[in-house]
Amino acid sequence: MRGTDLNTIERPYDGCGKCLLGVRRLSRVKPATSSPERQRESMLTAAASVGAHIIGWADDWEVSGATDPVTRPSLGPWLRDEKGPYDGLVAAAVDRLGRNVVDCLNTGYTMRDEKKMLVTYGHDGAWNLDDPADESRFTMEAWGAQMELRAIQRRNRDATVKTRAAGRPKGKPSYGFQYVRKVMGGKIDLVELHPHASEVLRNVARRILRQGGCSPDLEADLRTSPSDGVRRPSWLARRGQWLSHSVWMVITDAIHQHVLKVPASAWTPAVEPGGKIRDGAWAAELAGDVLDGWPKGMRLIVRKERPHPGAQLRLTDADGMRLTCFATNTSGRPIAELELRHRLRARAASGPPARPGCGTFPCTAPRRTASGWRSCRSLWTCWPGCR
Repeated sequence: MRGTDLNTIERPYDGCGKCLLGVRRLSRVKPATSSPERQRESMLTAAASVGAHIIGWADDWEVSGATDPVTRPSLGPWLRDEKGPYDGLVAAAVDRLGRNVVDCLNTGYTMRDEKKMLVTYGHDGAWNLDDPADESRFTMEAWGAQMELRAIQRRNRDATVKTRAAGRPKGKPSYGFQYVRKVMGGKIDLVELHPHASEVLRNVARRILRQGGCSPDLEADLRTSPSDGVRRPSWLARRGQWLSHSVWMVITDAIHQHVLKVPASAWTPAVEPGGKIRDGAWAAELAGDVLDGWPKGMRLIVRKERPHPGAQLRLTDADGMRLTCFATNTSGRPIAELELRHRLRARAASGPPARPGCGTFPCTAPRRTASGWRSCRSLWTCWPGCR
């Protein structure tokens, strides 16, 4: 804008009510690209046009537009209220928020419901999703972003099919495999196991299963380049590659006898997604000889709940309570939180029924819940830090 020094638009949060977070995203960053700087200039201009300033940048480079904004590395923590106060978002375009109609609308309605601003370059003032005209335009721009994403995905799929049919797949083979050409410089005739790399993966898998996780000595081995020049899969040793899991367990006689010995004080009330105590349900962690022979770090959690009227008790139930148990390798989490996580994910995995708003047309209900972010695409609830 004329007469406005864009460098003054960036300053710390001051509680003025117009402290915006800059949202930038690129699927691919190349040395020659100027998009990050162009996005910055557009966002500074958009913030200045509404008398706002930018307190920080949520830069998600090498992040696909198909990624849900709440799970993006930089933007996600702000949307989950983990990074501090801010008064809204500013982006160079709607497609920088996401290339999915549902994701864009979820973000837009979240800003509206939390009385925060949403500003994009090229739109006159902040978006007002309570206004039908503004809401329709925002939805149309989101549809345009999604259509462009689908076109890009279709082109990439078609190109991949053609190159594979010609025996010239894009990129390198996955670690552990190698391309085989019967004619030097010709097309790829087949893919086979790499004699050394495949053995590295087998060894890693055997050691993980034996040790119950990625130990420091295994991480050191994975980071060490072998003498034969074959690259080791160092990504296996990076933090975040090992996923927490929980699985249902059969209540054996040993587990059942152990449950009967759990004192009343050891039972923790189960909770609902909003933090409210679940009526008639408790959870406890079992320890001792019942875990003999289990991998290191595994936890066994049992849950008891009053059965619904008319339900028949099983032989493995006790004291009129329905018993279930599961094993998990997640450490450092409260028992009630782990029980809630397992219950919600088990419910989602069992095949939730379809509901309005999850088909062709996006859901327009508020997406924020007391426990975190609820996705319109499924019935399970995820919260900050859930893995």
